[in-house]
Amino acid sequence: PATTRRGKGQQRPWHLQLADRITGGSLVPMITQLMEERKLEPEEIERLREILEEG
Repeated sequence: PATTRRGKGQQRPWHLQLADRITGGSLVPMITQLMEERKLEPEEIERLREILEEG
């Protein structure tokens, strides 16, 4: 899950490493761009809210 914490020496999944490299560590511009490309379904918006509240 997204909230899993990794111990020292554990490598992050490749897709998270890629996202960090592409965005310079800030996911906001990438998420904004994706949201501008297509309309989110209400269920997707609710899930994003849940994720943000957990973080």
